[in-house]
Amino acid sequence: MANPASAVTLSFTWKDTALTIFLVALSGQLIEIVFSEGRWLSVWYHGLTFGLFAALAALMRHNAILLVAPMLLLVAVIYWKKIKYYSVFAGMWVLLFMAGIKGPLYRVLAVQNHPQVSAEMLGVPMTILANVLVKSPESLDEEAREFLYRIGPQELWENTYQEGNWNSAKWMGDDISNDVIEEEGASNVLRYTWHAIQKDPYDSYRAVVKLFDVVWKPLGTEVIWGYRVEVSSNIYGYESKGILWMQRILDFFRDLSLNGSIWTTWGWHIGFFVLLLLIAGVSRLKEGLEKSLLWVPILCYDFGTAFVLCGHDFRFFSFNTLLVLPLLLVMAGSKNQPQDDLGEHSGTD
Repeated sequence: MANPASAVTLSFTWKDTALTIFLVALSGQLIEIVFSEGRWLSVWYHGLTFGLFAALAALMRHNAILLVAPMLLLVAVIYWKKIKYYSVFAGMWVLLFMAGIKGPLYRVLAVQNHPQVSAEMLGVPMTILANVLVKSPESLDEEAREFLYRIGPQELWENTYQEGNWNSAKWMGDDISNDVIEEEGASNVLRYTWHAIQKDPYDSYRAVVKLFDVVWKPLGTEVIWGYRVEVSSNIYGYESKGILWMQRILDFFRDLSLNGSIWTTWGWHIGFFVLLLLIAGVSRLKEGLEKSLLWVPILCYDFGTAFVLCGHDFRFFSFNTLLVLPLLLVMAGSKNQPQDDLGEHSGTD
């Protein structure tokens, strides 16, 4: 009830929920690394499990490499003098696990790669083009308009597209947008976008700001990207059942978290957690770089993922709601004197 954003999101078996589980384990290991001054990694099976969870996180959601790569780089840079090659071994374990899973295991399980990579990576350019098309179509190149009209006519764009949300138009009409984008090619889409920015900078700016709301906006009185738990009619017999009075209490708190005040909607604002990490992290830099392991990789992920967004996909960032507050407590702690036994080494006061 304190943070319905976590409860609702983690109720679904999305890959984002699995990513959160892997990052919880990885965060615990990072805490061990930080408070042992890297010595925790000098035990071979610690490095192996660290590499395993880092690989699982990176593979579960591909953009999680934006978190894993900076994390491994920081481990190597910060602890090279203290544990030397053990910091490199951790990165090698990650690569070995990723290669083993993506190679033999994927083949055994017949895992298929996503066939429309370009379409999934061009969320920001497509949001800009859609915004300019709806607000100021004459600002687009003729080629760009022809490209967009292959997805749908002007009237359909105007009736379907929501500012800053490419997802709102992505499946409109005959649901052919991904195919059209793949046929057009990423280089052409980026060229159309650059010309649109030059000719209509304001509407291009509006598109990006609205799209990034889910990442940068720290507070607000309502949330348009929140989730509600509903069970539609289905052939599997799934239905919503439970204790009625308890359901009403949970529904009340969930609704309050979506449309209340800045004091109740904070859980859905990733920008709130980003701001807390920035304040706490920067304030701790005077103690050294060690604790940057607990916040810099998360910010790299949050801001990096924003550039491949197609809409207000809160679930991409939902792990922040579970991890940030505990990590802030850890960052506020201090180290005890390390002991000889790595199994019972330093902790927090």
